[in-house]
Amino acid sequence: MMMMEVHMSKKIFSKPSFIYAIKYSNPNLEGDSDSKIIHGLKEKIKTNQLVYDKRKSLYKIGKSVDPFNRFRLIKKDVNHPKKIYFSHIFDVSKNDNINKIDADCNNVLKIYEAYGEWVYGIPEEIISVLKKTLSTYTLSNTYEINSKADALCVKNKIKNQREIWKKEQVDLKYQQELRIHQLEKENRELKEKLNQIENDDTWNHNWGIH
Repeated sequence: MMMMEVHMSKKIFSKPSFIYAIKYSNPNLEGDSDSKIIHGLKEKIKTNQLVYDKRKSLYKIGKSVDPFNRFRLIKKDVNHPKKIYFSHIFDVSKNDNINKIDADCNNVLKIYEAYGEWVYGIPEEIISVLKKTLSTYTLSNTYEINSKADALCVKNKIKNQREIWKKEQVDLKYQQELRIHQLEKENRELKEKLNQIENDDTWNHNWGIH
């Protein structure tokens, strides 16, 4: 039985994967009280699990292959979307398991947890802990976003990175299909040659088949 073996070319680009930090600026425990995030924070403060400090902010730490699309969805989930914006985006594409990285980040920030993946703390402290955790992994880029111009620049970079990766996947699929067709053709030709040999009387006589 003939077996086909297809070897894919080594990937040049890794699948884009990111850890992001989204900041909820100046959370108002009274004015924003209709938010489930603020409600969760108030409960943590009420039960002395967290301590209120006007210097502190809320951060959502999460993972995404398309952080700006994820940000758009998160804005729909809060009652004060104008108060949230990107703080940092970390490119972890060169690592194998983004789920583990995300879990590590959220576990180390568990003591700051306000609601779900939202944590509450002094900005410098939250980001410092996050960076320290991510330092154990390979980072392709670290984007600190301080303005709309920064956000637009990073958005375009990530968009280009995703488009390159998608194109590469199409190219790899085409190469694979081309190789499969080539192997199928070679197998057909080999089968035809084997049939010719088997039907050749001289060949059969020499091997004592008759």
